[in-house]
Amino acid sequence: MHRIGLDFGTTNSILSYHDAESGMLRCFHHAAGDTDYVPTVIAYEMRRGMPSILIGKAARLLGEGAEHVCGHFKLRLGKDFDALLPGKQKTAHEAASDYIRELLDAYRAAGNPIDGMVMTIPDAWFRVQSHLSSREHLRQILAEIGFPKGHYTFQSEPVAAAAYFCRQWETLRLEPYQGKLLVFDYGGGTLDVTLCRISDNGRTIQTLDNYGTGTEETGAENGCAGSAFLARAVELICADHSLSPDVRTFALACMELEEHLISRKSAVDELMEEYEISPEDAEDEPLFTLSRLGDCAVFCRHLYQAFQEINAPALLHALQQINGADAFDLDTTKIIFVGGFCNFYCVTSAVRSFFHSRSGTADPRFPEIFSNENSALAIAKGAALLADGMQIVESVFPYEVGLIAARPDAGDPEKTCSVQLTLIRKLAKTELYAEPVFLPERITVIPHAPLFLQLYRVSGGQTAVFRMQDADTLRQIFPPSDYPQVFEIGLSVDDDLIPTLHTRDAAGIVRGISLNRLLESHDEVRA
Repeated sequence: MHRIGLDFGTTNSILSYHDAESGMLRCFHHAAGDTDYVPTVIAYEMRRGMPSILIGKAARLLGEGAEHVCGHFKLRLGKDFDALLPGKQKTAHEAASDYIRELLDAYRAAGNPIDGMVMTIPDAWFRVQSHLSSREHLRQILAEIGFPKGHYTFQSEPVAAAAYFCRQWETLRLEPYQGKLLVFDYGGGTLDVTLCRISDNGRTIQTLDNYGTGTEETGAENGCAGSAFLARAVELICADHSLSPDVRTFALACMELEEHLISRKSAVDELMEEYEISPEDAEDEPLFTLSRLGDCAVFCRHLYQAFQEINAPALLHALQQINGADAFDLDTTKIIFVGGFCNFYCVTSAVRSFFHSRSGTADPRFPEIFSNENSALAIAKGAALLADGMQIVESVFPYEVGLIAARPDAGDPEKTCSVQLTLIRKLAKTELYAEPVFLPERITVIPHAPLFLQLYRVSGGQTAVFRMQDADTLRQIFPPSDYPQVFEIGLSVDDDLIPTLHTRDAAGIVRGISLNRLLESHDEVRA
C-alpha cells in the first residue's frame, strides 16, 4: 500500500511515492517510454465505436488545438461550473475529473494500491478569494472519483517543495536544516512565493508569509507563469515571420519551444545573459529554430520581451511584498527555486538581481541543493514525504477574516460606529478551530427587517470588505422568524483549510455555510 504525492500541475503532473525498501522517492511513469512528467492533457476519442480516453504524452502529441483535446483546464476550475472549455465539448470539471481518475487508475493497475494521498495545489488556492472555490471544486472531484474526505489532504505546492528541500539538504550536508526558507514556485500557471520556518531538526514546516498570483490578478486566461510566457513568445515569433498558424499548430509550437528551452538550457542561459548585458551584441545569433513554424528562427529578444510583458510585473510585485514582510530577513534566509518555469534564465536572474546577487555566482543565500530536474520534481517528491509522515506541516490559517459590526458611539449614544471583530487571525493554528469558535459579541436579527452582514478579509496586505444583504445564502444561517432572534457568530476550519461560518441561536442550534462560497457570491470592496 502506497501513500502517494500528486503534483497536479497546469502543464505537467507528477505522481510520486516513497519506496520503503530502497528509501528512494520515485515517480510513476504513466506509459512505457514516458518520463517522470505526465502532461496535464486529456483527449477524448472514439475507437471501434467506443469512447476512449488518452492522457499525458499521447494526448499532448495530438495537439491542444484539436476540439477533442483539452489542456490547461486546471486554471479554469472554480469558475463557471457548467461552462465549456474554450473551443471544446467538455467542462473544466469533466476534464480534470477524467484526467485525475485515469492517472490514479493507471497507478493502481500497475499493482500499486493507494492508501492515502497528499495533493498539492497553488498557494493562492488557500488565500486568494478568486481561487478559493477552485480548491473546493477539486475536493468535489476527488469525492466523485472515490477519494472522500479523510483519504487525502491538500497541501501548498511551496510547502511540499520545502519538505523535499529539507531532505536534500540533510542528504548533501549531512546535517538537518533549521531556519527560514523562501520558496519561489513558478510553474505553468501560477507564481507562489512562500516564506517558511523549518524547525525540529528539519522535520516541521510552518508558513510565515506568502504571496503569489493567478489568472484574475493578471487578466491572463492561461495564468502568469510558464504557459502564458510560451504563448506570448510564440506570438512574437510568428509576428516577426508574418505567420498565422492555426490553433493546433500554435499549441504544438508552444510545446516545441518548451522542449528546446529544457534541452538547450545551458546554451540558452549563456546567450540570454549576454543579451541582458548587451542586446546589440547578442542579437545576431539565433537560439534555435521551430520546425512547427517552418524552421523559423527564435532570438533572445522574443524570449526577453515575452518575459518582460507577461512575467516581470507580477514577479516584481511579489518580490516587493515579500521583501517588506516583517518575518523576512535576507541575511539569514535561504532562497530556492522550484517548478519548471523557475529553470528559465530570466526568472532566476530577476530574483537574484532584486536581492543584489548575480546568476552563476556562488551566494550562500541561494544554496545549490536542487539540480534542474530536482527543482521540477521537488513539489511531487515533497508531497510523497508528507504523505508518508516523514515531514510535518504545522497547519496555520493563511489570512485574517472577521465581522464588521455597528456599536453605539461612546461619545454620542445616538450614533453608531463600525468596529472589526476578528473571527480568525492570520497564522492562527487551525487545530484550535476544528470546532466552531464563537465571538463573545452577539447580533440581533429583527423580523421583517432587511438582513445585513459585513465581513472583511485581510490578505497580502490588502483589506477587502464584503457587504451582504437579504441574500439566500445568509438565510441558511439566519432562518426567518416572526420574533427577534439573537445569534452568536463563529468560525471553524477543516483539515484542508476550508473555513465555515457558523451561527448559534438562543436554543443552541448551530448552522454553518462555507465561507468561501458565501464570499464568492458577493462583490468585494477594497477598503
